[in-house]
Amino acid sequence: MKKNILKIIIIIVCFAFVLIVALQKPETSFENASEQTEDGTEGMQTSEPVSEEEEEQVVTPQIELVNNPELRVLIKSDDFSKDIHETVKVSSDEDFTLLGEDGTVLAEYNAWEIVNLDSFQLKENETLIFDSEGTITLHSLTRAQGTPTYYGKMQIYKEAEGYTVINIVPMEEYLLTVVPSEMLSTYPLEALKAQAICARSYAYHYVLGEPALPRNAHMNDSTDFQVYNNIQETEATNLAVQETEGMILVKDGLPVPTYFFSTSCGFTTNETVWKEYFGGKEWEDGEAPTVAYKVGEAEDVRDISFAPIAVAKPEAVEAISTDSGVGILYTAEALAQEANFRAYMKSDASDFLENEEQWYRWTYQGTISSEGIEKRLVARYAARPDLILTYDKTSDSYVNQEVGEVGTITNIEVVKRLPGGVADELLIETDKGTYLVIGEYNIRYVLSDGVSEVVRNDGSAVTVSNLLPSAYFIIEPETNFSDTLGTIMLSGGGYGHGVGMSQNGAKQAALNGMTCEEILGLFYSGLELKEVK
Repeated sequence: MKKNILKIIIIIVCFAFVLIVALQKPETSFENASEQTEDGTEGMQTSEPVSEEEEEQVVTPQIELVNNPELRVLIKSDDFSKDIHETVKVSSDEDFTLLGEDGTVLAEYNAWEIVNLDSFQLKENETLIFDSEGTITLHSLTRAQGTPTYYGKMQIYKEAEGYTVINIVPMEEYLLTVVPSEMLSTYPLEALKAQAICARSYAYHYVLGEPALPRNAHMNDSTDFQVYNNIQETEATNLAVQETEGMILVKDGLPVPTYFFSTSCGFTTNETVWKEYFGGKEWEDGEAPTVAYKVGEAEDVRDISFAPIAVAKPEAVEAISTDSGVGILYTAEALAQEANFRAYMKSDASDFLENEEQWYRWTYQGTISSEGIEKRLVARYAARPDLILTYDKTSDSYVNQEVGEVGTITNIEVVKRLPGGVADELLIETDKGTYLVIGEYNIRYVLSDGVSEVVRNDGSAVTVSNLLPSAYFIIEPETNFSDTLGTIMLSGGGYGHGVGMSQNGAKQAALNGMTCEEILGLFYSGLELKEVK
């Protein structure tokens, strides 16, 4: 009897062990993520061969986002001109501490006591950290607001030529002076909230990426990324940050670098304007590319996140009439055609959200000289040699080579536009050669003489220095290229690159009763609004 009971017990234990093993799920890592189904659950493994289509599927890794992460922001010198500061003077509105790189307390200071780093006689690569419960003031720095103060810590590195200054600051405190620096605090709250979400999403994108700036900074505080602490925080912008705390725009679960710009011409475009992948290849810094290129040749475009849109009022009509009586649709794709964009720029276009904004429409009459164009072509070739090309008769294509003597200019015309109408390729013909300028930034730079005025929508005139307001323009027939010193007449619209959210479009949308979520939905279709907790 006892033997039978023992056998039964052994059988039960064995059965339980087998059942536990059978029910246990194997762990899944990114190395074997191809075995997962689209919804993240594990698929059945079979002996069937994997198809080429299945092999090409990419599983997006799910990254757990941390609420209010710390950012490392490189603080540039006066006028945002350099990464290195000649001298650094620090104080705080509360008692503060000086730490070594390993966190060792080196000294303690009273509130408002100014510390000059030159007095430490640091050796190259030595690091000091200033920590305070209050705000830290950089007395050696000037911004639009005057002498700026910062939340968080200041980590300062001694360099051969001076100092690198890194502000280590929590995300939400960082945004308190990004939003007023990027959008006027007098704008409607819903527009400010949209700006706060855009700025937070943009910053999250760079926090998750590999730092590419000196001293492992995620971003700097200039227009290279988004402007930080140029303008002091305000009650309205603080409210916008607080009411959207943790809210970001994501695609496939990852934060998107939500670009924004000042004013549209009525349409936006996509991020191919920046030419990060010209001809499908990413150019490394310092690399001298050699390219052969046909005018209007299609480029290899990777993942496009921002679809071009019409920034129109809900009651906007479906088509506009041209001089020939033929209607064209209000679509960004249609405006990639020169005739359509020219007709649009000549139309009333008063049913668009920004029709009363200063930069909605503008005109420009600038000088075109051989010396000026040559100088600007040479400058842009030095920066992006893959985008300033010279026509080669032998190969009947445009090739990458240094810009020579330009000669008398005989013709300038836009030969390619992107959706929304932005100029993407500019042809410059002279009696000595022909040049192709690629990309909206290069086009704006090459055609601006730096001294002529732009007349805006309200009749006011301003000088725009080295860049045209935008590359959304048409060249008027009155333009004269016949002499060595000619003129160019442009009718344009908008201010900025034209990708993502138009800030003045957001303002007008808010004034028309749209909510923050509706504004973001207008400019960023296909993205999900997510709250990081």
